[in-house]
Amino acid sequence: MDVVLEAFARLKERLPEATLTVAGCGSEEARLKQMATPGVRFVGRVEPADMPSLFEFSDVFVNASVVDNQPVSILEAFAAGLPVVSTPTGDISALVRHGQTGLLIPENDPDTLAAAVLALIERPLEALEFAWGSEFAPDGKQMANTWQGKFPHENTLDDGFEWSSLVGSFPPNGYGLYDMIGNVWEWTSDWYQEHHEVVSSCCGNMKEKIREREKSYDPNMPQIKIPRRVMKGGSYLCAPNYCRRYRPAARMAQAIDTSTCHLGFRCVVRQRAE
Repeated sequence: MDVVLEAFARLKERLPEATLTVAGCGSEEARLKQMATPGVRFVGRVEPADMPSLFEFSDVFVNASVVDNQPVSILEAFAAGLPVVSTPTGDISALVRHGQTGLLIPENDPDTLAAAVLALIERPLEALEFAWGSEFAPDGKQMANTWQGKFPHENTLDDGFEWSSLVGSFPPNGYGLYDMIGNVWEWTSDWYQEHHEVVSSCCGNMKEKIREREKSYDPNMPQIKIPRRVMKGGSYLCAPNYCRRYRPAARMAQAIDTSTCHLGFRCVVRQRAE
């Protein structure tokens, strides 16, 4: 619990209006209350029947245990529709799929815990496997133009499209953007880096991005010095048995001199100032 309180103090520096509700009681309660910063509320023991009302007014569930098994509280948070930030101790990693149903962070690391909670508060959709939720086809409804069936010899056309589809044929994501997943890949401005080379997000310093151009070369073909850009979102050729890159967490490299029938880019129209 000490780690949670330390993380919350760091979180308050970015989100002064944030609050933390601590449920439960024990011999450490008095000491923890002395550690607590403004915004922390200790509610003591909560009856199981009252937990739903507690979750109802929460945005993120946090579990920083260093000794645990499969806590029921995480399952309760899932049932309430809350994203979870937890350590992977015990068998928790069997409950929480990192980047899909929540975020797993190292034990005794308040900085990483605070950053994970902040990420879920500011970008709540990032905890879900798909842009629309945790289920690929909720109630059997196709949410994006992808490949159904066994690629490449069977396409059942469950989504109604064999090739690309008109923009807006499927529901927008939680930010109101259409076709961020499936249909055609999204060409981005970022230079591709191998996973072990990535040290920061795509929102880093632009000068750093320019210097990473050389790192985008394909290490499997060192004799070819063609930079590669990051593609996101997957396309109508992505199928579960072949390419699941229609997930927000996925990306792919594309050489800048190579064209393809399932790659596009997004234009922004800015309103002119009067």
